Amino acid sequence: MTGTAENGDRFGSRTAVVGGHVAVSAPEENSGSGAVWVFPGITSGVTGTRSVNFGPRTLAAPVPGARFGAAFHR
Repeated sequence: MTGTAENGDRFGSRTAVVGGHVAVSAPEENSGSGAVWVFPGITSGVTGTRSVNFGPRTLAAPVPGARFGAAFHR
């Protein structure tokens, strides 16, 4: 997993299991823009290897205060 834990990012405030993978949000990442990490599921559990993260800029969405990942819906 890349990146550095920053105070106040709220990493883990939302989680979801999606197709055997785990999605974890940090809605206050990057000054409130938000981000989501997806950790691949493997036979023995979940791994940080080959995890990916993305935020509003990745999706060409508005960035300031987006709080991306503040809620998950199915």
